[in-house]
Amino acid sequence: MGLDDLYWAQDHFIILSGLYGLLRPLDLMKPYRLDMGVKIKLSCSRDLYEFWKTEIAWYINRQQKESSSNVIVNLSSNEYFKVIDPSILNGKVVNCVFQDFVGGHWRVVGVNAKRVRGLIARYIINNKVGNLEDLKKIHMVVMLMFHLNQWKIVWFSDNKYNFIYFF
Repeated sequence: MGLDDLYWAQDHFIILSGLYGLLRPLDLMKPYRLDMGVKIKLSCSRDLYEFWKTEIAWYINRQQKESSSNVIVNLSSNEYFKVIDPSILNGKVVNCVFQDFVGGHWRVVGVNAKRVRGLIARYIINNKVGNLEDLKKIHMVVMLMFHLNQWKIVWFSDNKYNFIYFF
């Protein structure tokens, strides 16, 4: 990944954090362990979701106003995305869901989902994906990457804003 890719990521990606609210890829931080779902009583909020909910959504809207895209790609887990109030967002949210067939049921397996999130994030950065049509091309790249690793992946979209990946 080149320097121009890192700068592009810095301008287009946010990372949700229980402690910091949101971070950019190049932000410096101290190591910590605080999941968004941890029950913690704050003076002004019941939990971290309530504490960050409005502030993060308004920040995304401000950033999107400066961007030419009206698409927000959600690569985060459900646990973390719950911190964003989608009713406040101005753009269309594209949800990406990654599931494995385990024990006779489809479910999210964290380690596999994290791996694919990283692959998709890297593809978005390397190709400067900024619209929904370019985003739809990602599934072919992900399928090839997993085929090379001898995994089988099936992709479909249940509507134009939900991409679901099955392993």
